[in-house]
Amino acid sequence: MTRVDCVGTLTCSRPSLLRRSLEAHVSARRAANRAHEIVVVDDARDPADASAAEAVVNDVGSSDELGVRYIDRRARVRFAEGLTSELRGERIPHEIVAFALLGRDGCGPTPGSSRNMLALHAAGDVVFASDDDVVTDLWLPRGARIERAPRLVTSSDPRDLWSFADRAAAICHVASSPKNAVLAIEELLGAAVDYGSAMGRVAVASFGRVGDGGVDSPAQALSQHGASRTRLMASTASYRAACASREVFRAAPAPSITDAPIFDGIAAGYDLRGLLPPSVPCGRGIDEPFGVMLRRIDRSALFGHLPWAVLHDPPSRRQPVRADVRRARTTVGAVIAALVTQSPSPAGAMPAARLASIGAALVDASGSTPGAFRERLIAAQRGAAATSVGRLERLLSIHRGEPAEWSADVRGHIEAVRSSIATGACAVPAELAHLGDIEAVARLRRLVRDYGELVTAWPAIVDAARRVRGAKHVYESGTHLRAAPPAADTHLGARRG
Repeated sequence: MTRVDCVGTLTCSRPSLLRRSLEAHVSARRAANRAHEIVVVDDARDPADASAAEAVVNDVGSSDELGVRYIDRRARVRFAEGLTSELRGERIPHEIVAFALLGRDGCGPTPGSSRNMLALHAAGDVVFASDDDVVTDLWLPRGARIERAPRLVTSSDPRDLWSFADRAAAICHVASSPKNAVLAIEELLGAAVDYGSAMGRVAVASFGRVGDGGVDSPAQALSQHGASRTRLMASTASYRAACASREVFRAAPAPSITDAPIFDGIAAGYDLRGLLPPSVPCGRGIDEPFGVMLRRIDRSALFGHLPWAVLHDPPSRRQPVRADVRRARTTVGAVIAALVTQSPSPAGAMPAARLASIGAALVDASGSTPGAFRERLIAAQRGAAATSVGRLERLLSIHRGEPAEWSADVRGHIEAVRSSIATGACAVPAELAHLGDIEAVARLRRLVRDYGELVTAWPAIVDAARRVRGAKHVYESGTHLRAAPPAADTHLGARRG
């Protein structure tokens, strides 16, 4: 069975949330009698915020004999410099390495850069990562019984959705599970699977979520099917509540494995023993391009979904309004996923070669002029919209336009999507819209070009990261450990025996 080598918390200027998350990880390590490394990757730019996070790490780490490793943006700068030095002769610009690990100001939030830092820190290992607003105690629907054997699901999302009017109702739906998150991830991540005509492996495994659904738009309510749709459409009140609240329980009803490039990155495990793509360093919606690209470079890579949920509890939430269901929104991640999906099939037999092919296609997509780039964006979004609109139109046909309120919302949403394509509004992600069309497209163009160069360089960067792991120049003044982390796959009982 796969063993987790490293557990990471990704944080940014939220010390109280970091403490809660970190205490859960340390407690779980102790309860499981494990010795895996725990790492905090901090994206705070304000020195005062970084100092507050560092104080939390020191305090929580001092309570455990293995301690906690802390990596702030200063350590990431040093890591980028160390990697660039190691990559001499590879013709990989330092700016691309720094982009991977630090993101870029003015292009939206940068959680993807923290994911990349953790992936390179633990290159070649098995990692479980969660965001700081996630509590990794596990939850199940009340009365649920979990199947042991994983279900194999083809080309679809295996998760069910419950929607609730408020957090209290969502919590009443679930009961606490004694299952340890790390042990649960290990049951699915890295598993070899006879998937149809070929063998596959679970490269990414994620938990479900209870609490905040993580989406500003309630449009996901439009495309539900099966039991999820039945619950949603039980009454006009239940449908309206789902369109006006972010509170959900979403998880697979049983351990499930699928080839659909879908996972929930707020609490997920990654098998880094194989080559996985880099995350988009800037912007929102970064799970989507990661999943799409992984399947394009490695057809044996599969996605595991666990039936347990973690609590997603961000400090502030923008409640959706009823009209949002008929609006079309896009993100940096969705734009890049569309470009990757619409690009030619990658050349090469091995994942590294296929990754380079996709990277070259993204650089090419950035276009010779801003106008050419904008046209490429609109064409890619048109292709993505054809898929989503086609799915909604099939649901309208299957359900004969009933209930009427849902049908009107679906038609309104389809009209908004088509309008965004016709007007070119689809070329401007929501997180860049405040810049105005011209500047937003200019920044997105540079981001796509640089991400394409990063994707091309990523295999060499990963190899360099493996070579420099643990080097003093990488983490000096960025480490807070009471003891050096043990070798991978070490059990505390074995160390003491």
